[in-house]
Amino acid sequence: MKVSVRYSISEIISALLLTIIVLSAIGILCIFMSNYFTERKSVLYLIYSSNAEKLKERIAIVYVHYNDTGLYLCIYNYGYVNAEIGSLYINNTLINKELITPLSLPVNKLTIVYVNVQLSEGVYYIKIISSRGNTYATFIKI
Repeated sequence: MKVSVRYSISEIISALLLTIIVLSAIGILCIFMSNYFTERKSVLYLIYSSNAEKLKERIAIVYVHYNDTGLYLCIYNYGYVNAEIGSLYINNTLINKELITPLSLPVNKLTIVYVNVQLSEGVYYIKIISSRGNTYATFIKI
């Protein structure tokens, strides 16, 4: 009978030790996963919020006029946020930002953007990329 009591106590102690080890491993894993998902949640939030802002931005190039003084773009912002011209291309040639006035496009406003360039006769492809990455394009024949 003494042998069975001795084995029973060692089985209880081993079961308690195994339980403590498993609970410790689960606790460490929970802390690690909590930190991991907190970091991922903030990255996903940044991606979502930037995409939401990008979707709220809507502009239309209404009219384009060229004369001896330069190029005039009539741009209407019908979106929910103010837009800003990030870059402007004419026939895939980047135009310096210093030649573009103004760069900001307020909500629900028709803005006349002046581009100080000299163009010869022909057909030109004008592309505007906003600061949020949206692309708007049109053609002009001079």
